[in-house]
Amino acid sequence: MNCPKCGSDNTQKLQVVFEQGTYGDESKGYVGSAPVTLQTTGRSLLAAKYSPPKKAAPVLTILLGLIVAFCLGVVVEIIAGNPAISTGIMVATFILFAWKAFNGFRFNSVQYPILMNAWMKSWVCMNVVRCIKKMHNQSHQADGFAAAVLKRYA
Repeated sequence: MNCPKCGSDNTQKLQVVFEQGTYGDESKGYVGSAPVTLQTTGRSLLAAKYSPPKKAAPVLTILLGLIVAFCLGVVVEIIAGNPAISTGIMVATFILFAWKAFNGFRFNSVQYPILMNAWMKSWVCMNVVRCIKKMHNQSHQADGFAAAVLKRYA
């Protein structure tokens, strides 16, 4: 694939850029007499810039909502001394977190596959002197949503 801006054939898929720029290290040692393995992962700046889209974490949102709602309810109960107020605040808080989690589930099932597909088909020009431009596979440019997604990532 050639860059449409500068004509260079020095292009790479974003997936390749990300994979080549992600590295891991493993260290083994002992804490006392117990064997310990430490695994670390790092990314180059280019790999971080062109990383794939991230999924939402709706289950974590629900758990966090339960914890926040409970703690907020306890604090309001202590301050106000009215169980009806604290219960109402707990329910309202949990509903807000549940709505956020619902949107996360919806994002993961509807939007994430589209974003991931667009990312998998995207390229970047590696010609640093003339341009660094992310481009999308020409056969998929008709997809308006994917094109809008690519503008967001550029």
